[in-house]
Amino acid sequence: MKTKKPPIYDPNGEITPFQIQSIRQLCNFNEEEKNKLILQATNGKTSSLKALKQAQAIEIIKQFSGNENKTIAKQVVTEFWAYYYKENTQHRYILSLLIQLGWSVKSNKYGEIADLNRFSDWLKSRRSPVQKPLKSMSPEEISKIISALESMIVKNYELL
Repeated sequence: MKTKKPPIYDPNGEITPFQIQSIRQLCNFNEEEKNKLILQATNGKTSSLKALKQAQAIEIIKQFSGNENKTIAKQVVTEFWAYYYKENTQHRYILSLLIQLGWSVKSNKYGEIADLNRFSDWLKSRRSPVQKPLKSMSPEEISKIISALESMIVKNYELL
């Protein structure tokens, strides 16, 4: 019977099965919680565990493995309001508007993507017409958000 070689630590290497299991345990094997945690840790770049490097996985595990840190992890997950459904056309249109508005960040994989952290902060602010998480909004409430973003884009172009 062959034994597996112990994984060699490489900060830029692929995440190990043990690290994947550890992160899943930290999220109580809840897929949505895991996605939120990874999105937060990668600044909205990915929600996939397999896309993480070993160094990123270790940072997540270190940060959220203590008892008090588990509540912090859950708090971080609930504080991010810009989660969206990729199948929802209104949500996809919002992503487009964010990029038009200049609220974007660079991504190695996709080039320029919407800055969801900035959008999340805006949704929580008094400037947002609806102060609640995007996934919790009705189509009518999302329409208000879309109108506000479109208005902001028009004002940006008027200034130029």
